[in-house]
Amino acid sequence: MRLRRRLTPLLVASLIMVAVVIILAYHYLLCFEAVLKASRSAKDLVNNFRLLYLDVLGLGTAFGLLLLFIPIIFKKQWVLYVCIILSSIVLLLTLFILSHKIPIEMMYQAELAKYRYLVSCCRNGSVNCVWGFIKTVADEFNATYATSAPKPQQLLKMPFVDIDEVSKLATIAKTGACADFALGVTKVLNDLGCAVRIVGVKGVDHAVPEVMIGNKWYVVDALYTTPNQPVEASQWARYLAEYKPECFNAIAKLIDMNTGMDITAEHGFNTSLVTIEAIIDPTAKKGDEKPAKEARILIFIPSNRGLYRTLVYLGKTNEEGLATVELVAGHDYIVFVEQEGLVGVEYIYIPQGAKFFKITIPMYAERARIVIGETSTAQIPQILVHLCSGAVGGIVVLLLKEFIEHRKKPVLEVNQLDFQRFERSVRLYLIVENKSKQVARNATAYLTIALYKDDERAVDLPGELLPSKEWIQVPTSLGSISLEVPKSWDYLVPKSNNFRIVKEPLPWAVPKQFGKGLDGDAYQHVTDIPASGINKVVLMDVYRVGNQCYVLRVFSEYGTEVKPRAVLVLPPAQHTRFKKLVFEIFVTCDEVRKEGRAIVELTPRDQDYTLYFNGVEQATLSELTKELKEDSNAKACCKCFKQQNFSHVNTK
Repeated sequence: MRLRRRLTPLLVASLIMVAVVIILAYHYLLCFEAVLKASRSAKDLVNNFRLLYLDVLGLGTAFGLLLLFIPIIFKKQWVLYVCIILSSIVLLLTLFILSHKIPIEMMYQAELAKYRYLVSCCRNGSVNCVWGFIKTVADEFNATYATSAPKPQQLLKMPFVDIDEVSKLATIAKTGACADFALGVTKVLNDLGCAVRIVGVKGVDHAVPEVMIGNKWYVVDALYTTPNQPVEASQWARYLAEYKPECFNAIAKLIDMNTGMDITAEHGFNTSLVTIEAIIDPTAKKGDEKPAKEARILIFIPSNRGLYRTLVYLGKTNEEGLATVELVAGHDYIVFVEQEGLVGVEYIYIPQGAKFFKITIPMYAERARIVIGETSTAQIPQILVHLCSGAVGGIVVLLLKEFIEHRKKPVLEVNQLDFQRFERSVRLYLIVENKSKQVARNATAYLTIALYKDDERAVDLPGELLPSKEWIQVPTSLGSISLEVPKSWDYLVPKSNNFRIVKEPLPWAVPKQFGKGLDGDAYQHVTDIPASGINKVVLMDVYRVGNQCYVLRVFSEYGTEVKPRAVLVLPPAQHTRFKKLVFEIFVTCDEVRKEGRAIVELTPRDQDYTLYFNGVEQATLSELTKELKEDSNAKACCKCFKQQNFSHVNTK
């Protein structure tokens, strides 16, 4: 009797679970058939896919729970083992169905078979052939932007649903917003052999499909920006300015959605590298400002110019209160900075053609005190209650979210000094590693040169380190004449009693296209470092002229073959009056979590110069430059060089 009473609830529960499984299985079969027979409207297809997905989850869960009741009823160990095996099989089958979405895969393959001709189009590089496919899809596509109709991209919010599955569904449905169109056409082209990418347009809330034909990217946005013809990516800005001026005026940034790289300049837009400095200014007095670390930065396009969404950038400052972002020049923006109740807002205009733009935004502490001072005593308990209840409910979630977002940000580390030997010089590189799983966008490296004398650091360097720019003398019958200094030796710092090299940009071994500067020379000081990847900062070339001197050609933002930052001449070590010459390198990028820093030192010792990297001895300059041929330009530098006098160096 007792056994019957004990088993009855279990049997009832088991029967209920069996009934649930049967109902879910029947409903799943109906949904399976409905998906296979669905029309190409988003309402039917997307909703049926969602129901199918939920039914599979429910069916697997119900089977698992049912199998758990069996060993409880029979109380046999072998039954428990059998149920564990069966539960594992059910789980694997459920995951298989969820991973492959069999009905969607079947429909996608049928759709893909219609476009097999694109294989030859991609192989032969036929732009018109690919454009014909794009136009065909665009003519059949049912655009549902700004409507309540379900869209394939909305399914990305569901667990276990990936971008590949949604792309297939977008191909079948031929309906949704611009992102669904881009996902669908790029999925087909990619599976048939074409190189593709999707470009996110900041300021317009738009997604643009692009295809590479003949090593050139083409915009194939038949829905909106290029409805009549494909446009080469490098000419897209000019095309929009002529045919879509409202779109051209609203674009602030273009992002490759696959890699996260900023490709604004690649599309013909004049861009500017904007540096934002956020400071906390507690009073109106000068000198008491401090950098706002980890301050939140939001950049908006004014609402009268932006289309649909005006937020174009969201990030945080680094430890020095700085953040950099690449934006389209010739436009105006609203920059909003906040930290712990302090707020700073600035309206800026980036001039056309400006390659660099810097703005300092103060956040005044007095503003926050005024708001607090206006709060009445009676309101304080109520405010505290709200704060406490909100903190209890959300502090764990917020901390976890902040921690996850923070961990995603790039971590830069300068981990090695590398050398490359040429016939007449040795080139010094710094290897920079991105240790995060996120691309380090707009990475820049800055150089500061300091000189130490009597343990005091000086950034005012003596002008005697620089050779004259009229050092090439050629004898003639009428005397000697001066020739023009070669471009690769015509340094940028001014020749004066003292000069400075403080936070000047250095070039990269693999730079990013970022406009042009003096004499039309291209900038090479900005790059994107791949996730878990590396790039090299090019520091300087070292030359040796017999036993007379060493020449250091320190590079600038223009690279290695055009104007250097400075040409420094070092006398033999026994004639120097400084303790060491220090090259301080600082590397940062957009939304950086940790900047990279390195110290390269040249110390005179034992009639030679010893090279150190982060305090670790690397080699002497005589070892590095051993068996190098003399360079005529370096020899001319040493010829005009006089013994240096460092006694007047200003230290601070």
